[in-house]
Amino acid sequence: MKIAIILALAAALSFAADPFVGTWKAAQPDKWKISPGGKAEERKSLLVTTELISKNKYRETTTTLNGSPVDDHPPFTYVRDGKERRSINNTTVKYELMEERHGRATIKGEKGTVVDDLIVSPDGKTATVTRKGTGPTTGRQIDEQFFYERIK
Repeated sequence: MKIAIILALAAALSFAADPFVGTWKAAQPDKWKISPGGKAEERKSLLVTTELISKNKYRETTTTLNGSPVDDHPPFTYVRDGKERRSINNTTVKYELMEERHGRATIKGEKGTVVDDLIVSPDGKTATVTRKGTGPTTGRQIDEQFFYERIK
């Protein structure tokens, strides 16, 4: 019985320590690097909440700053296990954990591939998203960088 309690506590603590989990708000937009067509103004007014559902499985919800849903950003669930899976808009996506605080999403579509790297700072308070490649559904050239701060 004691071992089961210890294992349950250890699992709960490992979930709590996940550097990607939390609610993230746009930060330092004056330092953002945006490719043409990158919707910078829209991104500045969004909150991204990432929840850990189970080991390597996350739910991401995007809302406006006042908590309203965002039509073109429905909540979605993903598994960070390095396996390529079918996604929306006739694309495939592969989520990987590169290092403890570095996650990567590779999104492939008919018109190109884009790689999103998310790196959380050592103190867990900020995150940097770097996007490079060709828009999978648009063919748009992408070379962008955004900054976020954890608010929860």
